[in-house]
Amino acid sequence: MQFSVLQWNVWVNEQPQNILQVLEKYQPDIICLQEVTQDFPNIGKDVPQFLATNLNYHVHHAVAHTWTDQVPPRTQGNCILSKFPLKNLRYQVIQEAEPKTANTQGLERRIACLCDVQLPDHEVTVVTTHLSFSDGFRETSEKNRESNLFLETLTPCTQKTIVTGDFNLTEHSSLVERLLRTYQNAGPSFDQKTWTTKPFSYHGFNAETLDWRLDYILATRDLEVVSTQILSIPFSDHLPILTVFKI
Repeated sequence: MQFSVLQWNVWVNEQPQNILQVLEKYQPDIICLQEVTQDFPNIGKDVPQFLATNLNYHVHHAVAHTWTDQVPPRTQGNCILSKFPLKNLRYQVIQEAEPKTANTQGLERRIACLCDVQLPDHEVTVVTTHLSFSDGFRETSEKNRESNLFLETLTPCTQKTIVTGDFNLTEHSSLVERLLRTYQNAGPSFDQKTWTTKPFSYHGFNAETLDWRLDYILATRDLEVVSTQILSIPFSDHLPILTVFKI
């Protein structure tokens, strides 16, 4: 059978109706999202539940980071939505939050979200994550520690597995190189970029054009890639990736 997977960092400030519009247009069988919010005042919705209800999909959502200095506290996380039933819903913390200091920017809590999708005649493991930002997407010691914990989480995922996410790392990073030892690139070639569609400025790092590949779909080699594309859409600062698999 064939089934489709969409990977997308939807951006914490994106309106839920815009996200829903894209998902309804492409109707992927499995959807992996990052920066999904539940309690941002400017959003006003529990986004994973809003999407699951309107799409009539199964959902697995886990909070990655909570901004406790906000009133009320605000959260963002990862979620997996599916037309097919989900089981073994779980997540793994791959970076704990650390507060800002006079000399550091602090760290946001990060997780890998995992579940098993029950296709009609097969079961597929799906993993999605949103790794932390580093200036210029450098592989700092903190980023390498996070990447190593992510790789440890994937250790048992060697068959019928799809790994997606916004890694906040380029295709030349050691993490991507290490992942490709086990998984195939199931997205478009790495010269096709996914970020940024909006001006970005943070701690002296600036980007304004679509020059970076930060988003990925990888898969074990027992899954056949039928087609894959980066979608051109007006929402979020990341472009989604849509891949059709055959199992």
